[in-house]
Order: sequence, then C-alpha cells, then structure tokens
Amino acid sequence: MKIISWNVNGLRSVLRKGFVDYLDEEKPDILCVQEIKCRPDDVEKTWPAAYRAYFHPAEKPGYAGTAMFCKKAPLAVEPHVDIVSKNPDKEGRILTAELADFFLVNVYVPTPSATSAGSAIAKNGTTVFCATSSAWRRRSR
Repeated sequence: MKIISWNVNGLRSVLRKGFVDYLDEEKPDILCVQEIKCRPDDVEKTWPAAYRAYFHPAEKPGYAGTAMFCKKAPLAVEPHVDIVSKNPDKEGRILTAELADFFLVNVYVPTPSATSAGSAIAKNGTTVFCATSSAWRRRSR
C-alpha cells in the first residue's frame, strides 16, 4: 500500500499547479493532505474520480484543515473529537481512517512559533493526540 502525506499549504493552489499530474504519476492508494485551507465544494469538481474524498476543514474559511483521498473506502473515517473534553476539532487538524489492519491518522500540527499561542496549540495537539491514540489501541484489542 502506498500512502503519501503532504502539507500542501492550500489545496486549491496545488491543484492549479499540476498536482493531479503528480498524483497520476505517483498513484498512491491513500493521499493525506494538511493545511488544505478550503471546503469540499471548493475542489470536488477538480479532483480525480478514482479517489473518494474525506474532508475535515477548519470552521474558519481559508484556514488549516485536513483531507484524505482513498482509492478504496476505509471502514470508517472520523474527524477528530478530543476524547478528554469531548470538544470537536474546530481547526480540522486531525482526520482518522480505520482500515482493515490499522488506523491511519492524518495530523496537522503547526510549527511552534515564538508566540505563546503557537506553542500552546502544538503542545495541546500533541497531548490530545497521545490520549486519543491510546484510546484507539484499547478499542482495537
């Protein structure tokens, strides 16, 4: 199985720059993209029909977000919900696919910046991800 992960920094932008040709050449079974900065309606007419698309966009337009494009449908695809506080991920930073033999987690964690806000997002995201992955392990046993 071939899986590609790429922080595209704007999915609409890479689609205008020949990304579909790259995809045709590489032929991944699953493509995970981060920082999509769009909604499904913005790109679904330009996406290859061979892939099923799963989006977790940020609530804020033009910001963050993750997506997965799969040749074969996973058993389940879930946007991240913080299992500790039960809060939805409003920035679309984690999208999880359950496949037959494993969970594939598409994560976008911003680079911690010099500001305390950037560091707090990265630290909180890592903590929540570790707690969530522990819950997945327990669930799959």
